Amino acid sequence: MYLSDLLKREEADRQIPIILGDGSNEISLLRLLAPRFDGTKCELVDIRLLPPMGHVRTGLASLENLAWLGNEGYRVAKALFLVDIEHVQSLEEIVDKLSEYGFIIEDQEELDEKIWLLDLRRGTWTLKLYAVLAGEEKCFMEELMKLARIIYGREMRVKEVRRRIREIVNKASLRQLTNALRVCRALKKIEKTC
Repeated sequence: MYLSDLLKREEADRQIPIILGDGSNEISLLRLLAPRFDGTKCELVDIRLLPPMGHVRTGLASLENLAWLGNEGYRVAKALFLVDIEHVQSLEEIVDKLSEYGFIIEDQEELDEKIWLLDLRRGTWTLKLYAVLAGEEKCFMEELMKLARIIYGREMRVKEVRRRIREIVNKASLRQLTNALRVCRALKKIEKTC
């Protein structure tokens, strides 16, 4: 698995757009994590910079990017929605927002705590959306701090974790990553379907 910035209509079956509820910190983390799931040819795609997206949407509003993909003919089979828990507290909020954008939820399954698989339909387009709420109370940084505590056996300040993120991810085993980071548990599930 790897991360790209180029979405191609002809490769929609293996490309997985990432819909982020926030910003660049998550993309930096996913760039480090994706190669750890190297058993497949799945390609995560950062769609934040696709024209004419305009401004970067945050929280639930970022799901509008998924609707835009369909409107523009990018009929991907899977997508990953990663959002901090400070923006979304429940699956119902996600379902309501998807409905606003014209998606019909045909099925939903809880894959793990705060990780869901939604079977969506919008017109003739069907896709699977992996929805992940990151963080315990606020954001994904809480999960990274947990991983750092596992790796180094001590508490670290946020600033130190940000500075050493590459080192932390590289030192962690795949098991440690999946235990600490919900997005890794979702990537494992996605990897099995590629």
